[in-house]
Amino acid sequence: MLCCWLYRFLVLTEVTVSRLLTYDEVAERLSVSRSTITRLVQQGKILVTRVSDRSPRIAERDLERYLTALAEAAQ
Repeated sequence: MLCCWLYRFLVLTEVTVSRLLTYDEVAERLSVSRSTITRLVQQGKILVTRVSDRSPRIAERDLERYLTALAEAAQ
């Protein structure tokens, strides 16, 4: 039981350090449509954090990783 609690604590702590963004917030930041964000998530290019079944979120740090990967690929 302690192991499960500790695991959940560590996962939640890691996620809460980075702000969680909605698909709409990410779309606005990247100046693209919400459907583009959905497609990027489905392709595995942007990681999603599931707060609940109906509330997928994208951690700000995962968005930064995606943008860094794009910049490196462009060089």
